[in-house]
Amino acid sequence: MASVVSDTRKVVGGECWALAKHVTHDAKRLFGSACGDTWIKGLVQAVELRKKTPDAKRGTNYIKALYKLGSTKAVEQWICMQSLKASNPNPSVDPIGAIVESREQAGGRLESSSSEPTNPEQEPETPKATSH
Repeated sequence: MASVVSDTRKVVGGECWALAKHVTHDAKRLFGSACGDTWIKGLVQAVELRKKTPDAKRGTNYIKALYKLGSTKAVEQWICMQSLKASNPNPSVDPIGAIVESREQAGGRLESSSSEPTNPEQEPETPKATSH
């Protein structure tokens, strides 16, 4: 029976996400003021458990990954696993895709969110003013 690894950061060939400022010192030049908020996708090359001494009880996992910056530059960097994410921390939301999904869940019809009365003969309720 094969063991299942749920964390892709620990699998060689898996993906991991790191902040741009952890990947390269050129992040400020490449991403400007967004270098602290920009996550870059990397491909895991190696995983290593580092200890201060060979018989130490505690250790830290480091991940060596290849990060692609732009269309021409690639950086290979060792980063502590605590600074990485296993999946995209800022997934882009596609509003058109969300509408299609909600439409499919509603059985092919799109629900109206307007304040129109459902019965055309029924008058909409008007808010009554209250005096204090």
